[in-house]
Amino acid sequence: MSDYTILDHISTTQGVRDITRFDEVTQLVIETTARHYQLSHEQLHSDTRIRPIPEARHFVFWAMLIPHKHTKLQKWYRWKLSIVGGIFGKDHATAMHGDKVITGNAQTSRDKYDLYESICRDLFHHGYPDALKKLQNIKRMHVNNSVWK
Repeated sequence: MSDYTILDHISTTQGVRDITRFDEVTQLVIETTARHYQLSHEQLHSDTRIRPIPEARHFVFWAMLIPHKHTKLQKWYRWKLSIVGGIFGKDHATAMHGDKVITGNAQTSRDKYDLYESICRDLFHHGYPDALKKLQNIKRMHVNNSVWK
């Protein structure tokens, strides 16, 4: 992940266990997303805007912006937008935009939803069920949309 280090951004109150979890989840999401989009890690980390590379990066942002339960505090939190954006050397606004793009695509395109569901199921089978839950909530909220009929 280039020169980016999670230790530069995460607060000490979240603890080493959460830093380790962030790194594990990040690697899992990046590897799974790259495999489904048939991209290399280098392509995902590049600055190119040629499709489908930005969409794959957006999916990583979307999957990482899911609330998680803090291991010690037993409170729900989510990683800071700047930390998630930093995965690809981007800022918080890019991470927010990616989250919005994937949510919009899932709401309006059955093909995109099916692709995202495939990635989420793969993540689920590798021990990260949160992405599948988030995607299912999108479907549940938009079941009256013509895409779902």
